Amino acid sequence: MTNSWPTKHINVHITGNEVTGFKFLYEDNKESCEQVTVDGPCYLEYCIKENGTQRDYGFKFDGVAFSNPFNNVITEAKISPDGQKIKLTNPYDVNSSTSEDYSVGFQFGFSFTNAPSGCKAKNLLLLSADPQVINQGDPTMPTPA
Repeated sequence: MTNSWPTKHINVHITGNEVTGFKFLYEDNKESCEQVTVDGPCYLEYCIKENGTQRDYGFKFDGVAFSNPFNNVITEAKISPDGQKIKLTNPYDVNSSTSEDYSVGFQFGFSFTNAPSGCKAKNLLLLSADPQVINQGDPTMPTPA
């Protein structure tokens, strides 16, 4: 069953190379966003944009890691079949008047199909910079039990 919650689309621009390292820029509606603030149930869809690398590394989402995956912000992650998108589910409508922290930091793990020549990169992942989701909630809604 799919909910009719809104979807926020965020582009993940990956730039750099294996010598200088990789940088990540998160962009929502062409605005840079290191954190995404939501005010109720929604989906967050991140899409890879590998247009700033010196070569095509063939990055794909391989997963997402949380320091605390059980704090009423994100409950599910689904990766598209081609690995170019990951959709995070935030089903909560929290009451922003509470003192509880409804924010979560995480890192994406990226696999790559085109390793630098001579590099044996089997089962290695590139970790992203730490984006953050903050659920401010709707103060008129009850806090989840």
